[in-house]
Amino acid sequence: MEEIKYTHCPNCGIEIKKEGILKIGNSLFYPKDPKFFRKYANATSDVFCEKCQSGISRHARENYHKIFESKKEELKVAIDDIPIVSIQNPSGWDYSVIDIVTSQYVTGTGFLTEIKADFSDFLGRESQKMNSRLSEGEQKCFQRMRNIAASKGANAIIGVDIDYAEVGGIKGMLMVCTAGTAVNLKNPEILNTDKPYLKNVTNLFKEVSDLVDEYPYDRYV
Repeated sequence: MEEIKYTHCPNCGIEIKKEGILKIGNSLFYPKDPKFFRKYANATSDVFCEKCQSGISRHARENYHKIFESKKEELKVAIDDIPIVSIQNPSGWDYSVIDIVTSQYVTGTGFLTEIKADFSDFLGRESQKMNSRLSEGEQKCFQRMRNIAASKGANAIIGVDIDYAEVGGIKGMLMVCTAGTAVNLKNPEILNTDKPYLKNVTNLFKEVSDLVDEYPYDRYV
């Protein structure tokens, strides 16, 4: 295809001219993804000049970031709503199995020495501390499982099992392991919940993924 010769910027109409000894030039700018600027900056052309390029780029980024952050927050709420149950086949659920999901989290129990641990446990302090650490580990694992499930197109996790193990025989380090089955719950109304995002978590995940893919710069900033 023959390249079009522009005498004026097709976007803002300013004259295109070469830089000289006593004059400032104004050359054309060809973005690698013009659709991005049309969508988020309402650009009227796929080609810009140096005069209008910076403003268009800034406007496009600002609009993109607003939409991206809004969708990302919606997705976060939707993922947090994903139910996790230990029952293998919940009564009344109409679902299709997608995949197994697992997660691991290593945490310290806070024990310093065995003597101090035994004495503290006698007072009930270490038991409370350990329960708190294990509960934190469980919640971390659940959140990771929700993220993985959402990425696979699931909106619920069933048959969840939790295990605990020492890490390499090192006293004071425990691993929390969780596993479950990610499913697509087709009748979320069975949960009797008013959480609207549960039906849309898969669509929201795809929307956010598509937004990330269409960003033309090297990284999201």
